[in-house]
Formats: sequence, structure tokens, C-alpha cells
Amino acid sequence: MLTRSQHETQRAAGGHRYGFRRMAIAAVAGLFLSVIPLGSVQHAEAATPPAYSYSFYMNTRNLTVARSMGTAFGWRFHDQYVNLTVILAFGGQCDGGSGVTFFRKGRCYSNRDVVKVAANFIEGFWHKTTDKPKLTVRIGTNNSLQVGYEHGRRFGYAVNSLAYRVRYFSRQVKVGGANDIEPNFSPRRPAWDWTKGYDATGRRTWVNFGTCDGCPRVYTSPYQPTARDWRVIDVAHVTYKNRWGYPFPESYRRDGNMAKQWSAIDAAVRDTLGYSMNFLGSLTQRGACRQLPNDCFKGSNTNFWMDNHPNTGWTQLYNSIPGTLPFSSDIRRIDKYTCGGRSCS
Repeated sequence: MLTRSQHETQRAAGGHRYGFRRMAIAAVAGLFLSVIPLGSVQHAEAATPPAYSYSFYMNTRNLTVARSMGTAFGWRFHDQYVNLTVILAFGGQCDGGSGVTFFRKGRCYSNRDVVKVAANFIEGFWHKTTDKPKLTVRIGTNNSLQVGYEHGRRFGYAVNSLAYRVRYFSRQVKVGGANDIEPNFSPRRPAWDWTKGYDATGRRTWVNFGTCDGCPRVYTSPYQPTARDWRVIDVAHVTYKNRWGYPFPESYRRDGNMAKQWSAIDAAVRDTLGYSMNFLGSLTQRGACRQLPNDCFKGSNTNFWMDNHPNTGWTQLYNSIPGTLPFSSDIRRIDKYTCGGRSCS
């Protein structure tokens, strides 16, 4: 079994820029985590949530709209020393992985459209900021339609293509991939194959910004069943037992249940692999809930409502996992406020 330091060294060799200092920290963290009981979390003190960004459900290929979105986002953080992550979610994959739906039923658009839209968002952001704010833009899909090895392989190529296209901005803007992987969306094997395909071509990290449907709040075994044919260990491995993947999970629910489920996933990784996952951030949907309230406020028990404030969702996840949680983002749909108060059409 790999130790935590060996694991991080291996990931660094695969392209992660840890450096000797970060690898040394990881080694110390591995020793620390080895004495923490599974399922428990120890933080020396309460942490302050980081500045949260906006992420978006992208349902348009209009490049002017994408640039306007980036411009409005850039103005918001124009001269601030912040480090942010934005997920641009483009819907499920189609046409054997060569395209995505842009959340339009029955339609399929090329991965080249994804790259163009994301590049225009980045250019709009860059032109309206100083060099103080730093940004990672992640183009995202999900496992709700077509998913498999070829789909991951082609998506890795799309991320590489975006990185090359915006290389001029690389001192301020980084790029990566994202996948909203949810057990209710597909069987486990195709999702696992997607990560292998991405490993084969991808040169940038990707995040799982999905859920752990049916996962327990308290960890007892890595083989606990969840949804469909998934088990706790399957969610853990799809998310983290690969070259480039990191968790950036949804933390929507007011009662903290979703965060506690990811605590169980992390415990499964520690139980089977001997190290803890590096969580990159938390995702909430308060903005989307304000746009379509019926999706979030179901039932009379307000604890089950799915409209966590970004700071609340981040804090719930932070308190459920070991280690740090550097990013926070809140996802929403495109509306006129997305484009700085002007119509996006």
C-alpha cells in the first residue's frame, strides 16, 4: 500500500506541480492522518471560507455572450487578491464523446464549440482584471447520457486544446476538466472507464463536482451499497484513484448530509489506500435556486432544502473532512445578471 507521501510523489510525477515543499507537507500529513480514527475529523481551529466564485450551466454557444459573462465576472474581482475556480458545465456527452448537449434535449454540439465558448469567457475575464485575481476555468460534463473510455479520452483532448488556445493568459488563468459524476446517472463501470480515457489523453487535472447518491453519513465498510450498482469504494476510486482526479463535491443541503456523505468516501480511501483525498473545493447552487426555486425547496422540512449559501456549504464540507479546502463556487444558470445587468441574448 502506498503511503500518502508516495502517493503524492506519484501524482507529481504524473504532472502535478507539487514541488519539494508541498511533497514534504504531504508526507507529514500522511503521518498525521494515519493516527486519526476513520470517520473523525480534527481541525485545530475554525477556518474562514474563501471568496466564492460563480459557476455556470452553459446552454449557449454564443461567443459574444460567453465573452460578456467573462467580462462581468472579471469586473466583480477586478483588482482583488483572490484565487478562484469556475466550472462551466456543458451537459452530457453525445456522438461518441465528440460533443456535448449544452443542456438542449436532442441536440449535440462539437467539443470545438466548448473550447471556443470557454476561451471567450477567459478572454473576457482577462481583459477586465489586473494581474491580482487568479482563476482556474474547468470545462465540465456529466455521466447522465453517454459515458465511457472514448468519451473521457476525447474530453481530455478538449481540455488540452483549451489550454493551448489560452496559453497567452496562462500566468493568470489555468484550465482543467470537470465531471458531475452521480451514481444515479449511470452504472459504475462506464464512469470508471471515463476516468481511464481521460488519463490516456488529459494533461490537466479534473474535478468530480458530483454527488454520492445513497451514500451513508457514517462510514462502516468500503463495500456499502449506494445507488444502482455503485458502492462507497466505487465513488472513491472514480473520483481519486486515477492520475488527474480531485473531489469538488456538491454541498447543497441545509442539514449537511451531502458533506457527511463525502466524509464517508474519504474514510473509504483512507481505509483501502492509506491516505486521504485532497479536496479542492465545495459547490453550492444558491444562485440556481433563486432562478428556479421549485428545484430546491421540496417538502416542508427546511433541513432538506438544497439552497446552502456558499459559505455554509463550504463550512459543512470543511468540518467533515481532514485537510484544507481552498475553493468555493456557486453554480447558476445564465440570465441577464450573468452579463453585468445586460441581456445575454
